This record gives sequence, C-alpha cells and structure tokens, in this order.
Amino acid sequence: MHYLILALLFSSFSYLKTSGNCLSSLSLNPTSFYSPFFFSCHQNLKNSLTNFEISFDEFRDSLLVNHFPAPSFDQYTNFTSLVNTAISSKREAAMFLAQIIHESIGLRFKKEIACVETGCPGSYHITPGIGIPGRFYYGRGYIQLTWDFNYEAASFDLFNDNRLLVNPDLVAENEEISWSTAFWFWERHVATDPNVKLGKFGASTNHINGFLECRGENLDRARKRFEFYKKILKIFGLDETPDESGCYN
Repeated sequence: MHYLILALLFSSFSYLKTSGNCLSSLSLNPTSFYSPFFFSCHQNLKNSLTNFEISFDEFRDSLLVNHFPAPSFDQYTNFTSLVNTAISSKREAAMFLAQIIHESIGLRFKKEIACVETGCPGSYHITPGIGIPGRFYYGRGYIQLTWDFNYEAASFDLFNDNRLLVNPDLVAENEEISWSTAFWFWERHVATDPNVKLGKFGASTNHINGFLECRGENLDRARKRFEFYKKILKIFGLDETPDESGCYN
C-alpha cells in the first residue's frame, strides 16, 4: 500500500514538472512538496486538462479593446503558465483578466500609485504579530495585494516562508511573483464563491474591493470593471450574456 501511494505521488509530481501547468508555483518553492499551494495545484489538475486556451491575440486584444497598450509576450507567458491551475473556465479567465487589468491600470502599474512615495502607513496599519515594523503592505502586483495578513498568507502558501513579509516589494518587482500572488488571491478569496463560478461578475468585484465599490461611493469603478469584462468576453469568443450581478445589484 505504501509503495502504491509513493508511486502515485511520484507520478503526479512528475506530471507537474513536465506538463508546464503549475510549473511556476513549483519553481517558486521546489522543496515544499507539502505546501498548501502545491496541493491546490495538484487538486486542480482537472482544470489543466480542460480544453480552453487563450491565444496571445486574445490576451493582447483584451487590453487594446479597453484602450490600454499591448502587453508584452512575457506577461502573456506568465499568465498562461498559471491560468489553468487556478481558473476553471474561459469565462472565469475573462473575469480574472478584467479585474487585474483594472487593478493594474492595463498591466502597467504593480504598485499602488498613491502609496509609492509614502508607503501609506495610515491606510494599511501593521497587525500585531504579523507585519514587520518599517515595512509597508500597500497594494502590489497585478491584483494589488494589500494588508500584512495577505502578504503573510501568500508568502507561506507560495514559498513556505515569510519572504513577502520581509520584502513586500517582491510582489511588484518580480514578474513571476506578481502573477503568482494574483492567481493565489483569486483562488483563495474570489473563486471560492459559487456565484463567481456561475459567471456573476459582480461577485468577483465584491471579493476584491466590495467595501469601497459595491457598498460605498465608488460604484462607477465597479461598473468600469464590468465594462472591461464585457469586451473581453467578446474577444474570447464566448457567446453568452455577461452577468453584472453580485456587487451593486
């Protein structure tokens, strides 16, 4: 029985190393076989076996149609290396891409603009026992990861250590980590909502910035996200009516 279990584990690990899917997560933490992110990746192998693909033209046009500059091919390859490990359908991929395009202003800014100079210490306070004094945990990466507890959780899931707490700028300055943390946040905090899987775009906005945009004074920002999504859905060739619900309605 033990030999069978070991054989299955070795087979799964070998598949992950050679398939290209989950490769980025393993390269981030190759020795942490038991990390939560590895098991999430392993459990999502069924997603990597689905048939949806996103071409570079579709990825590029998703930005162009929303009046942003064309992305780099490196951005595309980082996106496609992880999309099948955390996303279950092409529609969900369109939702994810719309959200990160909004968060990063067209995949161009990986640091919260208002916080670059000051660190915004008054906006993102240090949580006792988690954050490190002198570090600033404002929005970084393609999904604008914020708060020390999110940096901690992402760091331990992806690396099995606290490197993102020690050096939060890694989330913005390392391209692979910028993408990995975006997919991590989506998988942990957005895709867990059944309404997201049902295609209710507003539900994804609610989990990303609901306090300010779904119940606050910034409903126009939430609607802008949805406008991005509608255009991307068409670019992806999905013949369905986009569902706005889950945020302000």
